[in-house]
Amino acid sequence: MTYISIIERQGIQKGLEQGLEQGIEKGLEKGVEQGIGQGRAATLYKLLQLKFNQQAQEYEQRLFQASDAELDLWTERVLFAETIEAVFAG
Repeated sequence: MTYISIIERQGIQKGLEQGLEQGIEKGLEKGVEQGIGQGRAATLYKLLQLKFNQQAQEYEQRLFQASDAELDLWTERVLFAETIEAVFAG
């Protein structure tokens, strides 16, 4: 039979609580980052719709799977591109 002292029990409980707190914190951070990325993709999609109309639909999935660096590049390009293909070239 294993005997766990009150102090050991309190230590285990404290460890579990700290682990849970850290997990929640990391989950929230990741959720916020994903939300920001989706918001940036949605804004770029709207710009593409306004400038290139229905052609934007062809790139919707690509936008929402893009990295931050890709979104930055494409957002800069959309201002000066004459075709939607030029936005995504390279």
